[in-house]
Amino acid sequence: MLTNYIRIAVRSLRRRPGYAALNLVGLAVGMACCLLIGLYVQNELSYDRFHPASDRIVRVAQATDDGGLATIGDGIMPILQNGIPQVERAVQVRGSNSTLKLAREQDGTMTRFEEENVLFADSTFFDVFAGFELRRGDPSTALSRPGTIVLTLETARRYFGDEDPMGKTLIREGEDDQELTVTGVLEPIPANSHLRFDFVTSMGTWFAALGYPAGYQSDSFWFPMAWTYARLQPDADRALVEQQVTEILASQRRAEVAERYDPTLQPLPSIHLHSNMEGDPAGQGSITQVYVFGAIALFVLLIAAVNFVNLATARATERATEVGVRKSIGARRGQLIGQFLAESVLLSTGAAALALLITQAALPVFTTVLGKALAVGLWTNAVLWVGIVAIVLVTGVGAGSYPAFVLSGFRPVSVLKPLTVQGRSRGAGLRKGLVVVQFAISV
Repeated sequence: MLTNYIRIAVRSLRRRPGYAALNLVGLAVGMACCLLIGLYVQNELSYDRFHPASDRIVRVAQATDDGGLATIGDGIMPILQNGIPQVERAVQVRGSNSTLKLAREQDGTMTRFEEENVLFADSTFFDVFAGFELRRGDPSTALSRPGTIVLTLETARRYFGDEDPMGKTLIREGEDDQELTVTGVLEPIPANSHLRFDFVTSMGTWFAALGYPAGYQSDSFWFPMAWTYARLQPDADRALVEQQVTEILASQRRAEVAERYDPTLQPLPSIHLHSNMEGDPAGQGSITQVYVFGAIALFVLLIAAVNFVNLATARATERATEVGVRKSIGARRGQLIGQFLAESVLLSTGAAALALLITQAALPVFTTVLGKALAVGLWTNAVLWVGIVAIVLVTGVGAGSYPAFVLSGFRPVSVLKPLTVQGRSRGAGLRKGLVVVQFAISV
């Protein structure tokens, strides 16, 4: 039966190529806009979720009346590591406040580079952020001592070409040059990471550049200012951990703590969209922007769907006559309903297929406009495919409902008489109402 419905639907659409093409292209463009914006929204919501146990990783920040401070000094680390049993691991990460001058000597020639995307981190960096995978090197020891550096795969190729970079030396130029030994090569950093970098070197390297001894750790809450992350135990209560940190700080009765520091724990997946603090990494997003674009996507799709429905109801007179002819030769109402819905869903399916092609073609331009790559794909995106199926069914059934459930109920003797088509005024009223909805959305 279904095969027969589809065959008749194809014949019907082939007899009206103009109607089919207009419906197909109009709905496809609306779907393509919705898909592109949907990819952007999904990408923004996916930030940092590629890390194992990302829901248990928090950033320790400072809540203030003017938005907060994303960084804190070394003094917080002993509290997290030794004072709170619900903390599994902690790590401090800081960005480079200035351009890092690196050089590589090869065959007596010194090649120099200036780098900005550099992080300094504790040895537990790859433990807490296990989603940053090493292609070469041991994650537990790669940053365990001063003078070590880990490169991304792309950066390693830029510096060493096809050579194996492991164990090679880079020179950090300054008042006192530092030798940095390559101890790891990272897989490409996912585009949906709020931490973006080409290099990560040990925190000991940073202290050594300032003249501090190996293994130095400050007890200040204001030096060195760094992003501090903690991975909590599986059964940990984030609010309770935050309260414990506050109580420990208060018990120390240090002026710089009691008067100036009010800790807050930010879940890692929420940092990109929900944090607006001084010292946040560059490229932060906005949850408000996500809501706005999500609403725009739905409105654009709704406008396209309204066009689809309007064109279906505009053909009510012709379809009513068709209903009369079919009923007069024995067609049942259920068969007519199935036929109209099949035709509408078939058109909607064709529009979805065309929308996917338009989306694929527009993606390079879209990412250029966004200024960043998308971490979510198109063809292997299960969430997106569920959305496409839902759009096809809702649009197809919605557009086919009028001819299916209204026209199929007409009596043959009524619809076959000239100028006595039932439901004509009802269809015109529906179209006028839908046009008003379109104008309201546009405004």
